[in-house]
Amino acid sequence: MLAKQAEAKKLFWSEHLHDITTEVSKGEFWQRVMSFDTRHSHVNPPSIDSINHILTLIRDVQFDGAPAAVPIPLETTGGELIVVKFEIYLVIDNLVKGSVEVLSHTLSKIACTELLEHVLDDPARGVMITDDKHRVLFTNEKLCRDHGTSSLALLGRSISEGGLFHSDKRHIEAFQKRIEREVRWRGA
Repeated sequence: MLAKQAEAKKLFWSEHLHDITTEVSKGEFWQRVMSFDTRHSHVNPPSIDSINHILTLIRDVQFDGAPAAVPIPLETTGGELIVVKFEIYLVIDNLVKGSVEVLSHTLSKIACTELLEHVLDDPARGVMITDDKHRVLFTNEKLCRDHGTSSLALLGRSISEGGLFHSDKRHIEAFQKRIEREVRWRGA
């Protein structure tokens, strides 16, 4: 595996195609690719649903040629929650190439990765989760499909950059003001 940092938060990696299945299912892979400090805690492997989602994206990139991204929630042995943007750029010469960017690192104990995955996989409604700076941490396929965009275009970016709400400037302003005032938004 090769991992190097190009920007302040984005780390690029490369893994052999026949090793990727076993590698992404190990906590050690995530520790290495994120340069995670293991003195106090270690990164647990992602859930089987997250691993399956990664493997599906790799297959899609391999056959379609279009880059893809998925948010992956990771828990540490210390109870921290780390949300990473896992991007796959291409599969060439039996190598899978991509990057990892930490979107959120919550230092308090949170055991909600299964809940997040369940909410995000809801096929009936589009779901987006942002941080307090309006950067997209999670989005599901329904939201992307309904708005003609992709996770790759949204994850880690401000909602005003993604183009989802550009048609209704009042909506985005109301959304941002309510988040600043109440620290949450519920509704369309």
